[in-house]
Amino acid sequence: MLAAPPLLRPLLVLCLLLPIVLVSTALVNITIDDTDGDASQDSTLTFSPVGFWAQGQDCPTCNVHSGNTTDTIDVSQVFDGTWHDSTFHPGDPDHTITASFIGTAVYVYNIIGNQIPSTITFTNLTFWINSDLVGSYVHPPENTAGFEYGVLVYANTSLPNGQHFLTIRAGGGPNASLILFDRLVYTQDSNSSLSPSGPSVSISFPSSTPLPATSAPASGSSKSSPPIGAIVGGVVGGVVGLAILGLVAFLVFRAQRQTAAPPPRRRSTRSSSAAGHSIPKADRCPALPSSGCPTCASGVRASGSCPGVLVRP
Repeated sequence: MLAAPPLLRPLLVLCLLLPIVLVSTALVNITIDDTDGDASQDSTLTFSPVGFWAQGQDCPTCNVHSGNTTDTIDVSQVFDGTWHDSTFHPGDPDHTITASFIGTAVYVYNIIGNQIPSTITFTNLTFWINSDLVGSYVHPPENTAGFEYGVLVYANTSLPNGQHFLTIRAGGGPNASLILFDRLVYTQDSNSSLSPSGPSVSISFPSSTPLPATSAPASGSSKSSPPIGAIVGGVVGGVVGLAILGLVAFLVFRAQRQTAAPPPRRRSTRSSSAAGHSIPKADRCPALPSSGCPTCASGVRASGSCPGVLVRP
């Protein structure tokens, strides 16, 4: 088997490790808009009951509507300029948003209201994934006017890769609750071959859902924050990429040193005479005459150092 030249070996190593970087940076974020949905058409949103929801930007009779005053919504600060509006009152059927997606993380962004004249702005939300209660968000109106935009009301970055059904429920307690849904973002592995399949799960909510003691991620005034899944993927990819570059540089440096190193000098082989002096190999033993040795008689032996040379005892 032919060996690769030293300078080509680092390139071969890089080719073998490059797929690791590509896999590490394959996470992408996909946005599901409340009105336009998912551009890839792999995810869906369902608002129910139908008669209890309105598209806020096109609802002149809603207490919360677009405008240029502090008690109206600034459309320029809303994702794609659209949102869905609903107010839950005790005794109403469940006001829910159901989303189906394939991914490893999910983030929900809402518009949050504070002190608005003659308007319920208290927000009480619960979140369910695959029929399990996974979180809640409670926001009592603050003593300030206006709205907060792009508020992260729920985040989950530890989902197993696969299809999930997220349900957002408004209410569930003794108080009325406002929900102004803006968008949902989920993180997906672009190398995944999974595809949506099967019907959505059916959730039967209890009449009074016990809520965790904590409320929203960070605080009620949290603004949108970058999804953690994409950051982790980018950091891992960057670290692996730097490691590969360092390895390639090390291998190239070592190969250049081996190529530039002079060949080792050969030492001449010498032997020692009986007296301890070094004698060259050449001419070490004298040649015998071709006629033989007339003095070779009994008692005459061959020299140990020079076979064929006779010496007397």
